[in-house]
Formats: sequence, structure tokens, C-alpha cells
Amino acid sequence: MRKRLANRRGGLNVDFTCGSTRFTALLGYDERNTLREVFLRAGKVGSDVNISMLEAAIAVSFALQWGCPADAMRSAMPRRTDGSPEGPIGTLLNLIAEQDLQELTQELLR
Repeated sequence: MRKRLANRRGGLNVDFTCGSTRFTALLGYDERNTLREVFLRAGKVGSDVNISMLEAAIAVSFALQWGCPADAMRSAMPRRTDGSPEGPIGTLLNLIAEQDLQELTQELLR
């Protein structure tokens, strides 16, 4: 069951590149330091790419809040023949998994 997140909660900013586009993600965590929301921006405010990233991040956040593991979403994302993610959501989910950003965030919140 989805529950409302606290108004104030831990978060981590992550900057990354996918293709030739720079992205900034804010990862939000609940009181148990579990990833529960993603905010994602790219390009100029109001641009098509920025709006698409905002909408994709909302979908990822809802999936996380309803109990879908980030790794399950990660494995469902399109991949190139070398196994690398094709898009920004897959790239971000890879960063979360490979660099264990949740552990890093817990350290930052201490």
C-alpha cells in the first residue's frame, strides 16, 4: 500500500550523462533510508526533454512507492548489445545499483 512520504526526508543529488544530454536526479528516501522517489531534470525548463524526464520520474516514483524494486525496473529497461542501458532511466537505475547510492546517502544523513 502506498503511504504519504514525510515532508522532510533525506535526498541525494546525482549528475550524470546519457548520450549527449546531461541529467540531474534527486533521489528521495523514506525514514528507513529506502529509495522512494526520483526527480529527474534535463535541458531547459519547459523543454520536451525536461517534461519527458519529469513524467518518467513520476512513474518510477510511483512504482517504488507501490513496492516495485528498483532492480526489477532496472532489468526491464532497454539495453544495447554490450549490456549498457539505452536511456536515462536505465542509466540512473544502473548508477543506483552499481554505486550503491543508498549506502552513500545513509552516510551523508548521519
